[in-house]
Amino acid sequence: MLDQDCKHLSEKLDKLVRIVALSVVVDRPRQEQCELLSSAGLKPAEIAQILGTTPNTVSVALSTLKKQRQEAKGGKK
Repeated sequence: MLDQDCKHLSEKLDKLVRIVALSVVVDRPRQEQCELLSSAGLKPAEIAQILGTTPNTVSVALSTLKKQRQEAKGGKK
């Protein structure tokens, strides 16, 4: 019974995390959404699930943003 309670609690916490994450990024561009959720410690697969996209799309958005910032600083690293 205890394992069942832990699983149920974990599912509820997961839903709460998604709700909070969505409330933080609502009405922001996709790249910014990905960046904010990534900076909160979420992995691309988790971000993709929250935003309703694929992990590859998230990874590309984060990579593009990183390249843009490097170019804005005057060079690649």
